[in-house]
Amino acid sequence: SFVAKNPDVKVFDFCDNPLNQDAAFGCVLVGCEGGFSPKEKEFLAKQEVFRLQTPLVLRSESAALAISAKILL
Repeated sequence: SFVAKNPDVKVFDFCDNPLNQDAAFGCVLVGCEGGFSPKEKEFLAKQEVFRLQTPLVLRSESAALAISAKILL
């Protein structure tokens, strides 16, 4: 129901698509620790998926803060 209410949501996950410096969006879905399940990934395949350019594996809380900082800066 979240995706239905927010069709423009971007998904933060392990992938090959780094977040661009000029990215502009207002809604981000951050998964739980360990990433999305295969079923969830299949469901979210229509959404834009991105990662941050960092060698660190972020916890969900840290990921939300890092994404916010990246967008604001």
